[in-house]
Amino acid sequence: MVFESSKDMKIIDSSDPYHFDPPIFRYHVVVKILNGENYGTWSHSMTIALSSKNKIRFIDGSITRPPRTDAKFSYWKRCNGMVISWILNTTALNLANSVIYTNSVAEVWVAFKERFSQNNVPRIFQI
Repeated sequence: MVFESSKDMKIIDSSDPYHFDPPIFRYHVVVKILNGENYGTWSHSMTIALSSKNKIRFIDGSITRPPRTDAKFSYWKRCNGMVISWILNTTALNLANSVIYTNSVAEVWVAFKERFSQNNVPRIFQI
């Protein structure tokens, strides 16, 4: 059974990565805006913030999108959307627009890593 609304969702243990804190804390991620020049510090800060909210597994790929028929799909969709919104809200508008239609937060994370990581050979060449 797929749970489509929050009232249909069961209570989730706080250690589960699909768990959200009370609404007052749900939207608070304080990280400097990614502008393309500060990827290293932005990604480190974002990793700290996501770890503190037990959502790091959404960006490292260890939690993947379950099939729509899986009971956890609604949980995944809600968490994935929330983490994408946290990332987009800590990203310069032109960069956010480049990943706005990405389906999973892991894909957004990889896109920024490939584009801005210091291990990116073309970027090193530019420096």
